[in-house]
Amino acid sequence: TAHKQVRKIISEMNFLSLEVELKHCEELLKNAGIRAQIEHQLKNILLSSVQETMLAYSIREALTNVVKHSHASMCKIHLYQTEDRVEVAIVDNGVGLSDKRHGNGLFTMKERMRSLKGNAEVTYDKEGTKVFLTMPLYSI
Repeated sequence: TAHKQVRKIISEMNFLSLEVELKHCEELLKNAGIRAQIEHQLKNILLSSVQETMLAYSIREALTNVVKHSHASMCKIHLYQTEDRVEVAIVDNGVGLSDKRHGNGLFTMKERMRSLKGNAEVTYDKEGTKVFLTMPLYSI
């Protein structure tokens, strides 16, 4: 099942820091000619290494999709914490998901979040694509 695949991926995955990944994403967007706006409160967010890694890989997948498919000129990434959740919003001003043939990336991102009792939601329209990742704190 997909859940078993995600568990296997987790066990084989190396730690990936959110701070390092956000710097990587900023560079990736810059190199693609996409203006980046990144806001976060990383110093205030306490996550387990598994939570942090899974969230970082999900952000990487969303940003890879922006660079490969969106034709965007701007991308905003907002990472913040509410009382009981970590939330990430990734918003671009590209063409949306006009190509309905999606690869495994979005599915894997959703499974990563689901495995941590979180959620990944992707919406799109003619103004671009929005990816929302949410994860409860202390879920594992």
